[in-house]
Amino acid sequence: DVYFNRCSHDYYNACDTASNAFHEWSHSLGYGHPYRRTSDRGLTVPYSLNYAVEKCCADSQGFRGDAMEVKLK
Repeated sequence: DVYFNRCSHDYYNACDTASNAFHEWSHSLGYGHPYRRTSDRGLTVPYSLNYAVEKCCADSQGFRGDAMEVKLK
């Protein structure tokens, strides 16, 4: 199962939602990360996926993630 914090998603654009979806999906595959912010937390699979999605969104020409509103019900 993949769980989302719906309170946070009320303020997410499409890229934020995609980034979080990949992050949470990686947890369902068994990948984890330290609960607290540590020097190696960003090197874990969940956070690496965040960075990859954010890079793709930033590199997409003409794409504005904030132009797409995503609402979870």
